[in-house]
Amino acid sequence: MAEQPDASAQEPSRLSAGPRLYNGDPPRPLNQQQQQQYLRPPPGRASGDTFQGPYLPPPGTPPGHISAETFQGPYLPPPGPPPAHGLESSFQGPYLPPPGPPPGYAATAAAAGASTEAYHYTPSPMHSPLARAGANPPVPEADLKARLASAGGASNTNNDTNSNTNNTNNDWMTVEDTAILPPPPSLGYDTSPTSNASARDSQEAQLWCRRHALFPPATLTGPELERIALGQIQLRKPRSFVGHLSAVRVVHGAGGGGGSGSGSSGGAWRAQSSSSSAAGARDACLIGDLPLYAAGYHSPPAASFPRQIYFEVRILRLGDGDRDDPSSLAIGFCAQPYPSWRMPGWERASLAIHSDDGRRYVNDDRGGKDFTRPFRAGETIGLGMTFALPTPTPTPTPSRGPASSLSRPSSPLPPPPPPPPAYSPLLTPGSAGRGARSRSAPAPASRSAAPAPAPAPAPAPLAVEIFLTRNGVRAESWSLLEQLDVEDRAVDGLDGSLDLYPAVGVFGAVDCVVLLASAEWRWAGG
Repeated sequence: MAEQPDASAQEPSRLSAGPRLYNGDPPRPLNQQQQQQYLRPPPGRASGDTFQGPYLPPPGTPPGHISAETFQGPYLPPPGPPPAHGLESSFQGPYLPPPGPPPGYAATAAAAGASTEAYHYTPSPMHSPLARAGANPPVPEADLKARLASAGGASNTNNDTNSNTNNTNNDWMTVEDTAILPPPPSLGYDTSPTSNASARDSQEAQLWCRRHALFPPATLTGPELERIALGQIQLRKPRSFVGHLSAVRVVHGAGGGGGSGSGSSGGAWRAQSSSSSAAGARDACLIGDLPLYAAGYHSPPAASFPRQIYFEVRILRLGDGDRDDPSSLAIGFCAQPYPSWRMPGWERASLAIHSDDGRRYVNDDRGGKDFTRPFRAGETIGLGMTFALPTPTPTPTPSRGPASSLSRPSSPLPPPPPPPPAYSPLLTPGSAGRGARSRSAPAPASRSAAPAPAPAPAPAPLAVEIFLTRNGVRAESWSLLEQLDVEDRAVDGLDGSLDLYPAVGVFGAVDCVVLLASAEWRWAGG
């Protein structure tokens, strides 16, 4: 028996004929008879004829197809052109202007001696559909000048067209000169770029201020007021101050400068603080024992004239030369009591200018606001405050003519209404209750009883200005109440309602002379 050839030997040649089927068998090649069967047309169709099988579409147009010529449905557009067609050529809408000149043109033309017949209406090229379509082209400049001249208006004979433009400008189109406006308030910062106190000191100061309320204006004696006038105020040394504080006598030189000598004039104090790396070194605030501004005696409403307070600090040394050992000096004012381990300007009712960043601090324990350049050793820095009555707002003077609406009325005014009925007197203890009012009907008050006085209006806030001087020359300044931001704290106590004391803050190695007497100042005033 002859052996059958192995079919697997021919399998690889058939694998290349096509991809494998889903059952895993490779495709098999078609013989010639099978190829002729697949090329033969289907039953019912002759070779070369058109296809007429059962899947042919029905004769005619599709059911939803309607030609535009025979469409008569409910969605046909209305006959004729669209509503806006031909608007440019024959606009007859309800928004056309009324015929003739504007209502106020006749009176103006009559006052100028012109005739209303010379008026020609020219719609604005931006708002008129006729002008947009080109039906009314822009009026040439020559024709416009001629129309203005015929209407009695001022015409420009030269080539400068600015005068015609200015004649048509309105007041609301004029931009005000921003150079006359005050500068905007400076933005505040969260921290200082030079040095910052610890958060623990800030929290302790806030807790201390909650426990200690501000003192009301003090009652001073005659000798104390005389000491304030002469600047004979003593600086108090707080426990947080590490260094030396002593009264000195200022020796003036030829150039207005000076140094410190032995003795005491009662108005100059020298403060020498140790380095910030010394044991126990901390921020310290040196505060005077008497206020420079006593609200009960120096307030403009009480004294009937403005009050100005001022003192200077002569900087001899700032720092010990080590960049890693920061130092700072602050000059300012504060109300009492004030935490002595905090720089002035950081806590309530205080303001100051700091030397390390040149920023101003007004009840601000964050980063302050930009104000001036930093201080340097050898400079004399002064700080002052001016308290004055607010400038009254001018009121218009009423006309005394007979046509004035503010003239005296011809008929007398009606009498004022009677006052409301008063409450009955309070009950005595033990009758109906503890201080309760009677429930019986109140007795009617007599019509002759005087009406209750009206409450006194709240006093207007004082105008407070703070200014800085450098080496005897006045420099920057700001208004306390005008340059406030939304995030700023209240300025209670700094507005002239409380006593204000001179305050000098030191941190690190600082050597300075505090000048409280006017005889020692470099600034001549004014």
